[in-house]
Amino acid sequence: MSAPAPIRPATLAVARSNFGFSPDGREIACVRTSAEASTLELWSFAARGARPHVLRSRRFGQIPGKIRPSEPELIHHSKAVDPYAQVLPLGDGRVLLLTERGDLAELELIAPPVPRTHILGQVRAADGYLLPSPSAAQLGFLVAREDPEQTAVWRLTDGPPGVEPLVRLPGAASGGVWLDTDADLLALNLSRPGHAVEGVLADLRRGSWQPLFSLSPGSDDRILLHHQRSKLLLVRSTSTGADRVGWVLLDGAGSVRFPDRLCPTHIPLTVDDGGQRVLLRRESGALSALDLYSPRDDKLTALTLPPGRTGDQAHLNGRTVRVPFSSPARPSTLVTVSPSGSCSAIPEEPGPEQPPWASADLLRLGGGIEAIVYGGAKWRSCEHVVLALHHTEGALWRWEFHPLFQDLAAVGVAVIAPNHRAEDGKWGGPDLAGVISLGHHLRSQRPGLPGPILLGGGHGGRLALQAAGSTPGLWSACVALAPLLTDDDELARGMEANTAPVLLVHGTGDETVPVGRARTLRRRLAGPSVAGPAFRYFEVDAGHDAVAAVDRGTLREKVVAFCRSGLAPSPGVR
Repeated sequence: MSAPAPIRPATLAVARSNFGFSPDGREIACVRTSAEASTLELWSFAARGARPHVLRSRRFGQIPGKIRPSEPELIHHSKAVDPYAQVLPLGDGRVLLLTERGDLAELELIAPPVPRTHILGQVRAADGYLLPSPSAAQLGFLVAREDPEQTAVWRLTDGPPGVEPLVRLPGAASGGVWLDTDADLLALNLSRPGHAVEGVLADLRRGSWQPLFSLSPGSDDRILLHHQRSKLLLVRSTSTGADRVGWVLLDGAGSVRFPDRLCPTHIPLTVDDGGQRVLLRRESGALSALDLYSPRDDKLTALTLPPGRTGDQAHLNGRTVRVPFSSPARPSTLVTVSPSGSCSAIPEEPGPEQPPWASADLLRLGGGIEAIVYGGAKWRSCEHVVLALHHTEGALWRWEFHPLFQDLAAVGVAVIAPNHRAEDGKWGGPDLAGVISLGHHLRSQRPGLPGPILLGGGHGGRLALQAAGSTPGLWSACVALAPLLTDDDELARGMEANTAPVLLVHGTGDETVPVGRARTLRRRLAGPSVAGPAFRYFEVDAGHDAVAAVDRGTLREKVVAFCRSGLAPSPGVR
């Protein structure tokens, strides 16, 4: 890529994330993030029509243009929100908003016709999520960890007390499906130290809980979805030693069935209104696909969808699907998949014509490695190639939009983002031996060119530093973003043999790895008496995830400049 074609800079991307669906699926809210701000966005699909939708927009406080019956309406709230905020539309134009700041969770209600914000309350809790209510008696529910040993469920109401605790469970609870229409009986999945995961029933009226779904003492048994009218319940279990997805009708007449058509990588997303079809996401390495499953006749039908990554929530109306979607050349958005197989995304606001996004390829590199590759067929001849290591241990790079990879490709830097498939078929990231082996392979594919640049955040940042110290001379540079560090860390000793320039970045607000650990590593690697390769260090005013995932444009620019030229930015960048 000595003279790359123009590629649109990631700063121009408009991404939609943190989607929330109203209980009837007619309203879909999300956080719309651009270089300028993150704002709340609400789409109304209350009107139905066979022809393509023409979307209109307005802001709260303005009178919308005339809406024809078949046109859904886009209501763009002029409400700035945290980019990580969770949203839940209530189906009447109002939206619940959950924002977490450290161990404090704040609940807000956003309501039209003017941007009225009502603070429902705050609770000391973390890792929370919102649940829609099956009843109009409350706005919704919050499930969150009060402390490492306990999870609580709160009821959210528009009047006093606003946020009310109902039940506490020992351990970490996840999921949440209603077994009644009065919002009294909530099925959750409970994980406790020394116990397998089991499905439990929380009685919110009595403030108690009891075991509900456990097929064997040592198996992980989870409740996934429930359809009220048909009594269809979808579950997941490892009772036979294998991970299986099954279903049962809660009419007391049958047992759980585990059809062979359903595979371990199927994730149920939603059920249609009649309870006849289940929408499933099927994982396959970096890619995901959608299937429709009919439990009554055990029929599985694959839906037509471009290669990409679908979200965790969806709405199924007959055979029409609405689901979040992203691909390497498509920032995350909402798409509609019609019964005919056509797939359409919500349109962007009109603007000047821009160059295309960088495309990517999915390549097998041997040794169980499948990699997302930016750089096209000429990646082997690029002067610089980045080996990107995922910031979360065991996580995969997904076939979705990555702003950092886009900006690297825009300046002619190729990117290799590897996933590893083990012999048992499970996917994850490569370990240290796998990273080193892949480094040798990339070096052999690029004779006479600089070695790969290691780049990783969090877990991947630590792995990058370990690889740089373990195999000196193999790498041309190393970028570690908020790497996982411990007290009395021996990582500095392992880096003594490193010969590659290093860029180390850490957040002053890192809640996972205190910034003092990064400063200690800096002193040991770049102190006045230390001789070695170029070492650059700077801090940003951000938390762990923001640095590890490089979600800020200014940080991205510094990382790209280092990877392009090997010269780190000046210290002290904020």
